[in-house]
Amino acid sequence: MPSPIMPAAMPEQMGVRSASLSALLTAIETEHPAAIHGMQILRHGHTILDACWKPYTNNCVRTMMSLTKTLTSLAIGLLMDDGKLKLEDHIVDFFPKEAARYRLDPRMKDMTVHHLLTMNAGFPENISGCGTWSQRSWNDLKTFLELPLVYAPG
Repeated sequence: MPSPIMPAAMPEQMGVRSASLSALLTAIETEHPAAIHGMQILRHGHTILDACWKPYTNNCVRTMMSLTKTLTSLAIGLLMDDGKLKLEDHIVDFFPKEAARYRLDPRMKDMTVHHLLTMNAGFPENISGCGTWSQRSWNDLKTFLELPLVYAPG
């Protein structure tokens, strides 16, 4: 079933060989037969592959664990390619006024983009949606910068 957002196109029309997609599907089915529910590949604004593995269908509701991390990592990679940031950049350097105004854990100054991407920033728990994060007031930046660190970043 084509994506409701992206029109369907033959892979070759978008510069992709159908044989390559077929080989990808065969490898997935051979090496990871139960690991993937479905896959959609978009190229140049068109759906060139839309596949599901039984018992799943395109109409199944799925929990999208870690999708935000994936998209954030992709965005970071694009920013790195554009030379706008590096993995070694310190988080507080992006927010100098706020870092001076808020009550930061002293170890926060050592936290880098790399630490956040690898979930190695020093927080005591998963801060998204439960525990400490969800119990705080809702100024996102202030809340984030004032979260206590249990460990040194890294």
